[in-house]
Amino acid sequence: MVKLSRFAAICICTPVLLGAGGTCTASKDSPTTAPAAATAPTTSTGASSSEPAKIYANQQAHFRIAYSADWKPEDNKDYVFSLVPADAKPGEPERRVSIDVPSLPPHLPGMITVSRVKDGYIKKQQKKLAEYKLLEDIAVSVPQAKAQRVIVTGKLNNQPRTLAAVLMLHNDRVYIIRVDSDNEHYPQSKAVWDQVVSSLQWTR
Repeated sequence: MVKLSRFAAICICTPVLLGAGGTCTASKDSPTTAPAAATAPTTSTGASSSEPAKIYANQQAHFRIAYSADWKPEDNKDYVFSLVPADAKPGEPERRVSIDVPSLPPHLPGMITVSRVKDGYIKKQQKKLAEYKLLEDIAVSVPQAKAQRVIVTGKLNNQPRTLAAVLMLHNDRVYIIRVDSDNEHYPQSKAVWDQVVSSLQWTR
């Protein structure tokens, strides 16, 4: 969606440090991608495609989302699912919407909190981005989950970029849906990210 640094390990005795990517517990083999059916989530996010939204479902990670037909899945080992513009031209700045489900070590229920996930994520972005600035850090409502939205800006390889992420805790698992874009394409990229976030459904 996002190449980027991997999520640091989460230890139950130290703060959670979640970065830009990471090893995921959910398999990429089990999901299926198909045209949206009549039961697909309805979204209205400003995504530009006139085609029906497409559906991605991950049986192992127990979620499904809808995404714009203007974007296409990419093979990216850093994420459970990753989208890039279907019409991206060579040499254009990289932009991506990604979903990650970081692996967690054995821990007692309640040891992993959204606050710890958020703090680790923010620290990772501070180290990665030059001229880092935190634009937003607020709790958001996601059904059956505790969630925090974080938006940051900065420069990566001297290129101004904006990253927005929803960090979620559902059934004691961490889920991160993020958009990473150059500033010029951020409004269009964010519309796709908004669609993915708003269409999220848990399947367990």
